[in-house]
Amino acid sequence: VIMEIKAPGNKPQWLQDILDKYGLMEHKFSKYSCAYHKSQGLPYAPRPSIESAGTAYA
Repeated sequence: VIMEIKAPGNKPQWLQDILDKYGLMEHKFSKYSCAYHKSQGLPYAPRPSIESAGTAYA
């Protein structure tokens, strides 16, 4: 399941509390890059996550 979250600036605290409660992690994902690779018949895999202060970033 993928859920896209957009918020101006930082995420609201109530949302961060929910993400923390369920152990959900943030991963950067480029829809453009994925679509480009797919259109060229190339494999696409987001970069591996890097842990930073309890949040996972790709």
